[in-house]
Amino acid sequence: MNTTNPLAPGETKGDALVGTLAAATVVTSDMERCRAFYSELMGLQPAIDDLADEIRGPLTQLWGLDDEGDWEHVLYQQPGNTDMPYLRVIGVAGDRPEVRPGMNALLEGGLAVGFACADMEKLIAESDRMGFGTVAGVTRIPLHRPDGTPYDALETHLRAPDGVYVLGIARPPDLAPICPISEGTLTGGPAYSSQVINNGQRSLDFYTEVLGYEVRRDIDLPSEGPAGGLLDVPPGSNMRFLQVFAPGSESKYLVFLDWYDTGADAVAPSRPPNRGMVMWSFMTIDLDAVLERARGFGAEVLCEPLIVDARPAAIATRRATLAAPNGFAIELVEEIAD
Repeated sequence: MNTTNPLAPGETKGDALVGTLAAATVVTSDMERCRAFYSELMGLQPAIDDLADEIRGPLTQLWGLDDEGDWEHVLYQQPGNTDMPYLRVIGVAGDRPEVRPGMNALLEGGLAVGFACADMEKLIAESDRMGFGTVAGVTRIPLHRPDGTPYDALETHLRAPDGVYVLGIARPPDLAPICPISEGTLTGGPAYSSQVINNGQRSLDFYTEVLGYEVRRDIDLPSEGPAGGLLDVPPGSNMRFLQVFAPGSESKYLVFLDWYDTGADAVAPSRPPNRGMVMWSFMTIDLDAVLERARGFGAEVLCEPLIVDARPAAIATRRATLAAPNGFAIELVEEIAD
């Protein structure tokens, strides 16, 4: 079978200082419910479920968890495919605000993670059996192949804990899935993560100018609202839909939804310790250069560089955190050479 990727990279321009999405972070007050959803339902496995005392200190500063006491942490990953992004879950007290109460899709901030889906009917049935459910069953998104011919991407919007949307996505057989799917599992990924950036050209510029990402798809789509899987959106609302990639990459990308004037301001900033999808992490080959770009852009540096030395169990890194223009937290990670 000849499969093509409708979002394959073109000619790369310049040096890429920042890599693909390395991790998407969810903050929760219910670690067990998150384990059931991300591990039992979505098939992810814990890669790291305990942090040594010597790295908890700097991570507490980096992630804004100074007031959280003994916060919990699990790093999940797709089995058999360690190249895919991590899904990090941080457990905090239940009184922290949720960035997307009621799964209101109009609110500015972190929205979703997306997975390739091998069997959508089975995934939906299992989600229903476990008490999570979906927003609207299976929905269709009209898109185009590289040759301009139309196709429908099939999606289901699962109700994950903490107001997070988790999407299962299937492309037609002639197109490659959005990421590899491990044998014997229903899903592959996470392949991407998304957020809402209402009237968000400034936010988009942050990702292209500071992180060096490139826009591969930028289209307007009418939304069916709740019937299309997005709660609190008036049917017929116009949505700017963007898919943004690290140069040279074909997966592990970012998605942005812009509701223009229909959107709503954030009720709480998308950053820890607030609950929901609140942070993206990226590897960089030159942390100082990216921070210089960020300062020149006018971005807020939430935490200046700190050393996180996990040797011998893992690598030593130098990290900093930024706030994107809409307040969303960005973690930059640079490996320290031995």
